[in-house]
Amino acid sequence: MRIFLTIIFLALIIKSAGPAKIKEAAKAGDYSIILLGLLFTPICIGFKALRWHLFARTVSGGLKFSLSLRSYLAGLGASIITPAASGELARGFFLDRKKGLELTGLVIVDKFIDLSMLLLLSVFGMGFVAKGSWRPILFIIGLCFLFLLLAVGVGWRMLTPLFERICLRLPLISKRPFFLRLSSAVPTIPPGLVSRALILAFFNYLIYYIQAFVVLRGFAGEIGLEAAALFPLVTLSTIIPTIGGLGIREFTAGWLLSRFGIPAAEAANGFFIHFVIVTVLPVLIWLGFWGGARQRKSLATVKQEGAKEKFERK
Repeated sequence: MRIFLTIIFLALIIKSAGPAKIKEAAKAGDYSIILLGLLFTPICIGFKALRWHLFARTVSGGLKFSLSLRSYLAGLGASIITPAASGELARGFFLDRKKGLELTGLVIVDKFIDLSMLLLLSVFGMGFVAKGSWRPILFIIGLCFLFLLLAVGVGWRMLTPLFERICLRLPLISKRPFFLRLSSAVPTIPPGLVSRALILAFFNYLIYYIQAFVVLRGFAGEIGLEAAALFPLVTLSTIIPTIGGLGIREFTAGWLLSRFGIPAAEAANGFFIHFVIVTVLPVLIWLGFWGGARQRKSLATVKQEGAKEKFERK
């Protein structure tokens, strides 16, 4: 399905923008500006790894940030080839195989915060560019969602006992060790961490979209800041399961940014290159220069050994 959807959306962007125009836009890009955008990549990766580190050390005390960063990059690599970046759930096992399930529960919380902030920015972004009565409606929805997120962050101390009681009463969770381990780390999240994670998520997206704006300027020249209001919707579109968001991201960018006079070919090139420098490049560095291949091989070996032991017990 992912391959099929990737082909469909790639065909759509090629048809709407034109292969010759896409090639011409790629050649005409100002790569000095694009290289400037590359400077934001360590900041983007650092913010996300820091947020993951804060969650992970609630399970693994005394955890070094370098280990959290490596496991984050491992999950980032897996997310490229999995739908809706679901491969990121594996980062807990890269960090600590014995506590992998507990850490995966924290990854789910981290991803939920990420998605919540993205939805919030998408609603405000649509409200910013909307016209007529839709503008106040979208802003009101955005404010309500913001207050809901703040309430969750502030009231986390009261929500965790409720979460534990719900988990114990649901047969699907309480009678299955897999789900019990998966949910067991969530109540251990200290009060205030969710609020800090939401703040980090906001600043992470801020840097991320500043970088996207800089890279896009390398292809589109002068573009207005109001175009950046729709960037979160481009990111949100990658929930549709294609390979690494390929095709759907470029098609959505070309479609949305055309209202600001940005040609589809330039928008597609800009967001594809942004994806490469903020996602693909860090993963390649991890694989090639930071022991990523060895870590991946080690994880595969442990899985094989575990399967062998299970077979022998039978």
